[in-house]
Amino acid sequence: MVITSKTLTNLKLQNMPFVSHFTTTHISLHGYQVVTGNHTFYDFQQPWLRCCHIQITYEDTHICTAIQTKFLWLFINNNLSSKIHTECIKSKLSSACYDMQTFKPYVSINTLKMIDYSYFHSVMTYGLLLWGHSSDSIKIFRLQKKIIRIMMGYRSSDSCRKLFFNLEILPLPSQ
Repeated sequence: MVITSKTLTNLKLQNMPFVSHFTTTHISLHGYQVVTGNHTFYDFQQPWLRCCHIQITYEDTHICTAIQTKFLWLFINNNLSSKIHTECIKSKLSSACYDMQTFKPYVSINTLKMIDYSYFHSVMTYGLLLWGHSSDSIKIFRLQKKIIRIMMGYRSSDSCRKLFFNLEILPLPSQ
């Protein structure tokens, strides 16, 4: 169920008796707010749009406001910031870099490329439309350059521009 209202007063007066019959509800008030069946309220808004603090009670139970959630393996906080998500995938991608260093002496470049696509690239590009524009994406790009250097056996101070071209891998800012 979706309920929209321009003001909190209209939302309470018009819709709350109707809402009380449902355990899963989606409410929109200058942003995205969700009450789920597990009695948690998610208020997704930009900080400058936050007009008031909403408290919801359902069947004499106070519904807590969640600060962050994981939805379809994307970590989102109530300010719609992607910092939590990039920190989470940064640790996964660091593990991929370590594994790449471990496998490099034993396998061919084609196998390393397959490992990159299956283990690193898939994690890096998942949800890219949601977090790719953030200022934290540079940390992920640095990890991508690190894994390319590991694959090709270059030092950390060497340029990666030609390495991306030779391996036919798109750099993060180009995706």
